[in-house]
Amino acid sequence: MLVEMTEKQWQSQVIELARMLGWERIYHTFNSRRSQSGFPDLFVVRDRAIAAELKRRGNRPTRDQVAWLNAFAAADFEVYLWFEDDLDEIATVLGKRWKFEKTIDGQRILRSELTSYMPQSLWVAGKGRADEARA
Repeated sequence: MLVEMTEKQWQSQVIELARMLGWERIYHTFNSRRSQSGFPDLFVVRDRAIAAELKRRGNRPTRDQVAWLNAFAAADFEVYLWFEDDLDEIATVLGKRWKFEKTIDGQRILRSELTSYMPQSLWVAGKGRADEARA
């Protein structure tokens, strides 16, 4: 019997993965009742800063969450909307010392010395996840 993860368990899994991959600065608002609505679930910092909203598959970000994701992405932050089935991509995104940069055509990519990578879960300001924005 397959037991589904709660959003809290899913978030704990991502935090554990980030720590295993060398991300020591991880922020999550534990009690959001007095915080502004919609702020991303995780903020992780190492050699770059990442804002990530975590959702279980089938759930969508709220209007306030979309507003925050769009604001961070428009300000050239590295922003993601991650679902449970994105775990391999999350490991790829967190696992290398990528440089987050804009290409000539305005696309955002991750670049290392040997390769470049365009994550499907990357949030594109005003469009949503990269995989949905291209569809």
